[in-house]
Amino acid sequence: MAYPEDLVGKFIGYSIDPGASEPSDAVAALINKDIVAGGQVTPASVKVYDNNPPKIGAPFPLAPGQLVYNQVGIPWSFNFLKYVAGATTVAPLNTAVMTGPMTGCYLFTYNDGAVPYLAHVGTYLKPDSENSIAAKYAWRSFNKLVRVSSVVGASPADYFSFNELSSAQSKPGLSAGTATVVGYFSAGRAYAMALVAVAASTRPPGPMMKVVGVKTMTMKPWDAIARLPTFQ
Repeated sequence: MAYPEDLVGKFIGYSIDPGASEPSDAVAALINKDIVAGGQVTPASVKVYDNNPPKIGAPFPLAPGQLVYNQVGIPWSFNFLKYVAGATTVAPLNTAVMTGPMTGCYLFTYNDGAVPYLAHVGTYLKPDSENSIAAKYAWRSFNKLVRVSSVVGASPADYFSFNELSSAQSKPGLSAGTATVVGYFSAGRAYAMALVAVAASTRPPGPMMKVVGVKTMTMKPWDAIARLPTFQ
């Protein structure tokens, strides 16, 4: 298996951008015109670790109670698409793309002309909140454009139960709090992933998360999703 399937149980030197609770002025100006395109994508090259017994000559000093993480394999490379409440952010699928955090938003893949894209429709809190209505209105309007085709979507948060996430984040060495769900798209496949931050006391300096779940998502046609209460 290749990334991300073989990442379950491993650790990544990364933290998820929490996104923006509302659009910036520049983003907001585009909501009722078109999909937001620029300035929301960040490239990442992420080191992968396990925590097998320490190798001789560990590359960092150990503090009391700190575990040892050994880098394995090659770095995991992808583009990260930022979540913005009340806006729809997009990224071309010319490389692997991760986006999140996901708590109920829908992700869509589509073709804009001949170019494949990923869209993160930034709903927020409740389906009838101002930001949610703005994001859904922009997405519905965009779907009416002649150049847009092959629209399919899914909600990564639907793939992990509350009990799964609660159990995952309660393991020793991990930070207390809610596990983070993200969507990941690579080579024509869609995944829901769950990650939990590693406690600062047990890791070397810098961000680190444990990959606790990876599930393949089934993408559904936009016509079917558009009839759901979420998009009314």
